[in-house]
Amino acid sequence: TNVTIRGDLSAVSDRVFENCTSLKQLVFEGGVTNIYSTYLSGEYRGVFPGSGLTNIIFKKKVNLIDDGAFYNSKQLQTLILEDDVGTMGSEVFLGCDQLANIYFQGQLILVRANAFAELKQLQTMVLPRGLADINELAFLNCSNLKEVIFLGDTPQENPPQFFWAVLS
Repeated sequence: TNVTIRGDLSAVSDRVFENCTSLKQLVFEGGVTNIYSTYLSGEYRGVFPGSGLTNIIFKKKVNLIDDGAFYNSKQLQTLILEDDVGTMGSEVFLGCDQLANIYFQGQLILVRANAFAELKQLQTMVLPRGLADINELAFLNCSNLKEVIFLGDTPQENPPQFFWAVLS
């Protein structure tokens, strides 16, 4: 099943699509202010845990992708962000065992620590223009990551630290 959500949303939050196993593709045509996930009893709740989603597309701006937002989206393979993203939180993709493709087509301003941690299928990351800061260990334990391409200037705040776990 493919679903398209039209119109702007102020928030997409905890477990909205939990266990929607027949859902394969989700397209957000309007803007999304925040994608939230709370941290409870030692783990993130996530927005899509246990779903069958393989593809998620955001066609308009997303202000914040919160910590653990995609937690345990085990079938997710491709995420496309066609417009700007303000902040990418920490540990956004923990438990996304199949996620191999993340496409940023607009600006991305801030990437927090461990944002892309544990993405074992990720081989190439293209980071868009406008990236002001990428925090330490952004690619922690991305064991198959071979290439990171910056379309804009490389942020100068933490260059050695965000690759540390990949290179060591």
